[in-house]
Amino acid sequence: MTVRTQRKNANRHTQRGMGLLEGSIERDGWIGAVTVAADGETFDGSARVEVTERMGMLDAPIVIDSDGTRPIIVRRTDIPTATDERAVRLGLAANRVAQINLEWEPGVLAELAGEFDLSGLFLPDELAELAQPAEVEPGAGGDEYVEDDGVETDDLLAPFPWFGGKARVAGRIWARFGEVENYVEPFCGSAAVLLACPYDIPTRTVNDADGFIANYWRATAADPDAVAAAADWPVNENDLFARHIWLVRQSGDLVRALDTDPDYYDAKIAGWWLWGCCNWIGTGWCSGEGPWAVEGDEIVNRKLPHLGDAGQGVNRKLPHLGDAGRGVNRKLPHLGDAGRGACAVWSEHIRDYMQRLSDKLRRVRVACGDWSRVCTESVTIRHGLTAVLLDPPYGEGAQEYSAGGNADKGIAAEVWAWALANGDSPEYRIGVCGYDDGRAVPPGWTAMRWKARKGYQATDEATANPAREVVWFSPHCLGPAADA
Repeated sequence: MTVRTQRKNANRHTQRGMGLLEGSIERDGWIGAVTVAADGETFDGSARVEVTERMGMLDAPIVIDSDGTRPIIVRRTDIPTATDERAVRLGLAANRVAQINLEWEPGVLAELAGEFDLSGLFLPDELAELAQPAEVEPGAGGDEYVEDDGVETDDLLAPFPWFGGKARVAGRIWARFGEVENYVEPFCGSAAVLLACPYDIPTRTVNDADGFIANYWRATAADPDAVAAAADWPVNENDLFARHIWLVRQSGDLVRALDTDPDYYDAKIAGWWLWGCCNWIGTGWCSGEGPWAVEGDEIVNRKLPHLGDAGQGVNRKLPHLGDAGRGVNRKLPHLGDAGRGACAVWSEHIRDYMQRLSDKLRRVRVACGDWSRVCTESVTIRHGLTAVLLDPPYGEGAQEYSAGGNADKGIAAEVWAWALANGDSPEYRIGVCGYDDGRAVPPGWTAMRWKARKGYQATDEATANPAREVVWFSPHCLGPAADA
């Protein structure tokens, strides 16, 4: 049986990746099987076939019952050709699942690098970056370094990018909070931890000083279809420019309306704000400061929209829309165009996405204002055992706060003081997010380090900051400190 590489292949193999594959096969022998259709054309493993052909190692015929001397083990299927619909889907799935599902475990990889020669597979700086963080010194960030596996969480994500979001570590946070009776998130931003919550918590409150954020979550909970309709728009620089200016001019009235009426929301503002978040580069969207500002009647500092993978507008990086754990939403039928065209299909996709978010927010109270307003006893422990996630502006880095940057270190200091004052209470499970800065931490608190994804900036600070992320947990959180 002759095996051929796939003629129509959606995977773009990188030069470095092919080099690594060739080096691995040359040094250690064959890895993995190749899956082929009945006609011998590969639909999973084309890169392996291409590399072994180039190395002169591809024998013919190739058999399944290999004795280990042949470089390729072939898994035949009953699929007639590699262009058969099932073959196409299986071939794409093999790479897509690996692309989404794989993240290196830093501690384990660091141990392997210490025991074995991994050169040629990883660059030296990659191995250094993935090295296990050192334990936190007592009194300088926590009494111990805590690494836990987290819990299985809901896969629902916010539909907009957010600097400083905690989606990557949400499962580990919920492992420390457990199933509480009340959850409060005073600096919600993208509400990543709330959206990932695996428990049916009776009372939940989120807050943000940014009126656009609070309005978005309120509007999505109340009228997801209207928000979806407003957000469903192609990328257009002129529209991005005009909507930014229009939204900035609404901000004052919006915050006043949100403050005075707990049921107020504006779906158009929510949808336009969401659409812009997905097309704007960096910080400053709707801040009224910095690039794209209004000075009197003059518009200054025009700025290009994001034209990378965000060029699909709000459609980029949509979460999985299956039916598992998604409330009242059943699984979508096959989204073929059925004569409607691709735009109609994407519109339906966005509406379903907003409905999923609405389901999650159905019993969530959304406040807009100073963080301390939702940290009083009437909002927290009066409702039972309460988890409070405090993710204030750090005072450095690119994290946003109230659409106005991140320069106020006083907020982080006030938050830390509140957490220490309440942390000994068994009625609270408190998590405080920040950068490892050598702060004095009382006995019983634990520090959980994690690594955030890098942003667009390439400065030394922006490169170093993701490795400094810590969540400090109060003594009554679950885990080693609670069991000690």
